[in-house]
Amino acid sequence: MSIATYRPSTRKSFVSNVINAVERSRQSFVPVNIKEDETAFYLELVVPGYKKEFFSINVENNRLNINYKQPEIENKTEEKFLVNAYQVSDFEKAFKITDLIKVEALEAKFDAGILTITLPKSEEKKPVKIEVK
Repeated sequence: MSIATYRPSTRKSFVSNVINAVERSRQSFVPVNIKEDETAFYLELVVPGYKKEFFSINVENNRLNINYKQPEIENKTEEKFLVNAYQVSDFEKAFKITDLIKVEALEAKFDAGILTITLPKSEEKKPVKIEVK
């Protein structure tokens, strides 16, 4: 039988390890859920602390582009965080879309730190029968 000795790390060491892990994983990481029902697809981006006026959403060349860019703030006060797990930072995300999506009917809603983009489905294209004359 062996006995492991527990040596608690110092508080500074613990906070440093957590901060380093967050820094490594932050890299503009924005979690996204994708859901579907009979009428639409839904993208849900988890963005706590973000402001809706700095989002830009467009469709170009069959790509849905989601950008967040906030202006530089002068005289910014530096808060002292021990852990800042969800720092607000600029990001870009792109999703390839097909003709299954009714692009002109896209909608976006921002509520409680969740950006939801609704991508309505277009009507299924039915095969066309051509009569030979």
